[in-house]
Amino acid sequence: MNTFLWKLSCWTSKGRYISTLNLVDPLCLAQWPNFTRLMITPHAMRISAFLIAKPHSVTEIIDVLKIKPQYVFIFVSAAYTVGILEQMDKQDISPQMEVPEAKKAQKKGLLSRILNKLRS
Repeated sequence: MNTFLWKLSCWTSKGRYISTLNLVDPLCLAQWPNFTRLMITPHAMRISAFLIAKPHSVTEIIDVLKIKPQYVFIFVSAAYTVGILEQMDKQDISPQMEVPEAKKAQKKGLLSRILNKLRS
């Protein structure tokens, strides 16, 4: 059923934005779309990865990823129809939702690791 809803939403949106969603409030994906069963729209993987990492508004997606608005609108309408896209208020974004920056792996020698174990 989700496959049918996804395709129907892609075909009927015609690059228009859903009137129930706000352009400036951030969007987040609840789960990764199953692209093995769903029709892949242009730039769908990039948009999905961008929204999984951290909630962003539609205008941010267009500006940062430099994607034509109609492609973003098609993806947003399809994901919203299937139920994997949620719109949040700016106040609802907590610090835990932001992705921490990757720490650089420090190469430690055997002796320093043994000393750290003994200290703790």
